[in-house]
Amino acid sequence: IRSVLLCMLLLRKLKKLTQPFRCKVDTKILFGIKMFRNLIFIGSSRSGSTWLAKSLGHHPKFKQPVKKPVRFWNRKIMGVSDNSSSHPNLSLNDYLEFFSPQKGITKCDITDGYSLLSQPTILAIKKYFPDALIVQIMRKPSDIVDSHFGLHHKIFDNIDNKQIRRQLISYSGYQKHNINQIYAYKMWKSFFPKNQFYLDFYEDFFKDPESSLNKLISHCGHNPDELDNKDIYFKKINQRISKTNITLDSDIRQTLHKLDQEYEKFRSSFK
Repeated sequence: IRSVLLCMLLLRKLKKLTQPFRCKVDTKILFGIKMFRNLIFIGSSRSGSTWLAKSLGHHPKFKQPVKKPVRFWNRKIMGVSDNSSSHPNLSLNDYLEFFSPQKGITKCDITDGYSLLSQPTILAIKKYFPDALIVQIMRKPSDIVDSHFGLHHKIFDNIDNKQIRRQLISYSGYQKHNINQIYAYKMWKSFFPKNQFYLDFYEDFFKDPESSLNKLISHCGHNPDELDNKDIYFKKINQRISKTNITLDSDIRQTLHKLDQEYEKFRSSFK
């Protein structure tokens, strides 16, 4: 009897896990009303997330209910410790309420670092937001590293390669999902179908921000002409250069070079 009850309990939990969350306003019951999918950004850090958030903030059909960086899914509740969230005390119910569907609006969670999430966490996102549009902007791995050192150059001054190696391995911005974005891309695509995935590249946004931004806005079903500040086109994504005099060990440089080659090959396959 105990075994039967245990099996029933496990089946009940499994069924609950696979059922999508029903918030107060559910897209599946709003017949006749055009709803837009939430946008979840999974790009790595130093890949244009701040620029993208500011740019979409100038469009009336994009809404960011919680100030960036949300980093809700990076928090301890989902198995990852991250105290840098703009709302560290945000509960799951609050998050789901903030990002509940709204007529004619695409709600955005643009958070760098979601490329670091584990499979169980991605499964949880899939459960609560089965129709979400997953947006990823990839960037050359060595440029991510250089940009990060440039951002935190005061922290990294006067450190040796042993310390750098430790940073590359354990620092929050340098896990393999963050540098090797192809890994994150494949993992997220194993949960979300192709038509819910939007991929672009940092280099293209930097070269032609107007065309790249318009393409994303159109893909979300909105009109790029509704941007209330076209000056955003002329504010290119920041390309911070490292201010340190660090010379990386040959093995670290070789690793980054290999990742750069894989990145360029992957990028060329999308041209």
